[in-house]
Amino acid sequence: MKRVSDEVKNDKETYVKGCIDLALETKYLSSLSHPNILDVRAVASCGPFEEGYFIIIDRLNETLPKRLNNWMTIDQQTKGVTGLITGGKNKVDDLLVDRLLVAFDIASALAYLHKLRVVYRDLVCLQCLLCRQRHLNVSLTLTPLLLSC
Repeated sequence: MKRVSDEVKNDKETYVKGCIDLALETKYLSSLSHPNILDVRAVASCGPFEEGYFIIIDRLNETLPKRLNNWMTIDQQTKGVTGLITGGKNKVDDLLVDRLLVAFDIASALAYLHKLRVVYRDLVCLQCLLCRQRHLNVSLTLTPLLLSC
């Protein structure tokens, strides 16, 4: 569930900006349909500037930086004598496949947005959220979007 934080309600300007951002994100996410871009599952029945407005999006388990750290740990475990004993070659191959799938998922989502003439202006690791469905799915949040005409 995503909503404007209670902490910003005292700062009217920040609260209004947060409401606008959430309303825009709801609008754009609702209009997109791609397996690697977050889906809006439900929206509150009240308006975006009313108390209690929220959206429900896909459940995401980790960020790309966390996954990168896991990959580095696995990579280190596959080297040297320990890697020979524990089947490091197979782990290295699986690691490469996982990395390529994540890169492909990100590229696929960006290609979809590009076809719609949408420019994703701030792609950083923290904006790439991962969840496990079927195999590996990278979902992009749309907060840093810039629409082009």
